[in-house]
Amino acid sequence: MPKPEFPMDKTVKPGRCAAGLIAFPVPSGKRPERLVYGPEGSDLSEWAVSKA
Repeated sequence: MPKPEFPMDKTVKPGRCAAGLIAFPVPSGKRPERLVYGPEGSDLSEWAVSKA
């Protein structure tokens, strides 16, 4: 797995955003339909994965 390229050590204030890359492991031959992410101590966020 590649190292995340996302500002994990920074606090993002409400209404602001941050950009970066986070790799998620996926079993060989499978394709995810959605991603669920929530850094420790925060609410979960969910995104649909495009089929393209």
